Amino acid sequence: MVGYVHDDLDPYFAVASTSQKLANVRRDGRVSIALGRSTRSQLQGLSMAAVVTEILSSPCGRARSGVLTAAQRTDRHNMR
Repeated sequence: MVGYVHDDLDPYFAVASTSQKLANVRRDGRVSIALGRSTRSQLQGLSMAAVVTEILSSPCGRARSGVLTAAQRTDRHNMR
């Protein structure tokens, strides 16, 4: 399981620079993504295939990811 943030329909996720997951996507950028949630009466989900693009190797990518993360944490906190 990996946490994620999104910018409209573009999902972003973070992994450790020493992780096996990063080594795998650098070798082959094709991934499968499954997002979901459930309530007592209903299960909702989405599954898709995608191609990963590494953005955090640039300062601009790191800044954008920080802004998205902060904004979405605030949104989730306000929903409580």
